[in-house]
Amino acid sequence: MHEKQIASVPTRLHLFTTKYLGPVVERLASRGFNPDWLSWSGLALAVAAGGFLAFGIFLPALILGLLSSLTDMADGLLARMLDEKNRRSELQIKRGQMVDPFVDRHADAALWLGILIYVLPAFIQLSELNWLHWIALFMVILSYPFNLASSWIRAKVEGVGLTLGEKKPLTRTVFLILLGGSCIIALLITEPILDMPILFWCVAVIGLVQGITWLQRFIRAPRASLPQE
Repeated sequence: MHEKQIASVPTRLHLFTTKYLGPVVERLASRGFNPDWLSWSGLALAVAAGGFLAFGIFLPALILGLLSSLTDMADGLLARMLDEKNRRSELQIKRGQMVDPFVDRHADAALWLGILIYVLPAFIQLSELNWLHWIALFMVILSYPFNLASSWIRAKVEGVGLTLGEKKPLTRTVFLILLGGSCIIALLITEPILDMPILFWCVAVIGLVQGITWLQRFIRAPRASLPQE
């Protein structure tokens, strides 16, 4: 039961935001607002959040990251509303399908770079390094490449009409929830853990989870199946 509750968090968050974003998005749809503008706005907010992360200013980073996530949800909702009303041409639809993942990957990269800029100086200044520090750094550095590779595998598999059969996939929403939670922990725990900021260890755990997700998809991809009706 506990696992079911955890697995439903992204779905509940999506339903919650859709409920409150719906009226605003409907007004944008009635005026023919381009969903791509929301996508690019989300990227700008993520870049700003990454900048605050680089300086260890977590509260503005958390707020901007949340706003970036909301615009990401809003652009998809707006696109669906416009398509239901046939307000977009085929070219606009295809461009939107290209822009959305393009922007998402760059937004994730901005957040990841901000974290790297923040934690690397502290790592370099360590007088005593042990194997745990090196493994954690390895996970932090590979966090985004793992994210990129696992997303690419899933997109390629689903692009040819197959499915990986994942019961609880690590979606971008889950990744952002984990990152937001890490920022909250960093706000609450300011003392270093093993001579490193708490954010370093949190992102190392996220990197480990993303690495496991990539490995699972790498193994599942050759055995992908047709979706069940």
